[in-house]
Amino acid sequence: MQGYSLVNLSPESIKKIESFSSSLPRIHSEEEALILAEKENIIVEFYDLRGFKGVLAQRRGQTFLGVNKRLPETEEIKTILHELAHYFFHWNNRFRPIFLCQEYTINREEKEADFFAWCLIGEEWRENLSWKFLS
Repeated sequence: MQGYSLVNLSPESIKKIESFSSSLPRIHSEEEALILAEKENIIVEFYDLRGFKGVLAQRRGQTFLGVNKRLPETEEIKTILHELAHYFFHWNNRFRPIFLCQEYTINREEKEADFFAWCLIGEEWRENLSWKFLS
């Protein structure tokens, strides 16, 4: 994280996300991101989501992750990892069965999800993507 400062993430959140992500493989392709989701029994589908980058939802006991098919591949990878963060860290924090992620929604959960994606995504793509937790 040299040269960057984390915005509004508690030391506890940073430690929790770094610790959990260190047990997972770094992701260097969309295929690797899809394999990570598959290991969690999450079905990934690509749709035209208009103004949304991704969505995480449960339907009949199955978890689905939707990705906007209009995104460039690197954004698709980031979105898959971002939505997986909601699955790993936020699923039981809400009384709602769905997470919708828009570009302009910036709250603690969105920053944590982006930080998780940052921790897993290949370093070669970090500089070309926007991150909600950096200043």
